Amino acid sequence: MPLTSLPELTAKFTFFTGKGGVGKTTVACSLAARAAARGRRVLLVSTDPASNIGQVFGREIGADGTALTDLIPGAARFDAIEIDPEAEAERYRESILGPVRGLLPPEVLATTEETLSGSCTVEVASFNRFVDYLTNEDVTSRYDHIVFDTAPTGHTLRLLSLPGDWSNFIDKGALPRTVVGPGEEPTDLSRRGRRAVQSGTHLARIGCKSPDLDAA
Repeated sequence: MPLTSLPELTAKFTFFTGKGGVGKTTVACSLAARAAARGRRVLLVSTDPASNIGQVFGREIGADGTALTDLIPGAARFDAIEIDPEAEAERYRESILGPVRGLLPPEVLATTEETLSGSCTVEVASFNRFVDYLTNEDVTSRYDHIVFDTAPTGHTLRLLSLPGDWSNFIDKGALPRTVVGPGEEPTDLSRRGRRAVQSGTHLARIGCKSPDLDAA
């Protein structure tokens, strides 16, 4: 399908979803670059642990983000970020352990670090970073469009279902307190998650006869 036949980016947030190998990254990168070339400020975010945005643009991206403005003639601002679950988990653990290093006995720190080494921590840390690109005004105010190149369907559905899962845990009083960051309560995580998922987004389903944009 020619790029000219694909829809323009109009929403603040757009998610490209679908099975692996159907062209999500190609379409997401193409439309993000086209919007940037037209002077729009664009952030391209990959939530895929096996992201290959860097291969598309021939530049290393990474979790801290990379400016791609110089690659697109006419671009005002074009940035890309690849969310790295393990890097986010390490950053999240350090945000909890760092303030108490030297204050708690080594054995207590070791036990806490072990508790924070599970998959639940990785999910919370990754979701926190993901939510920042939807609800953190310090981030969102810098861009006209934020485009999400998502992981294959199963991984993405799991990511978007986390607020509901946390709500159930909260209702049952079963959410592990050890995965909640300093100054946060479990309800804070659930509330941020719901606000993110309910924010004004469009979903582009890739892998159909004609990718269409549906209000989320």
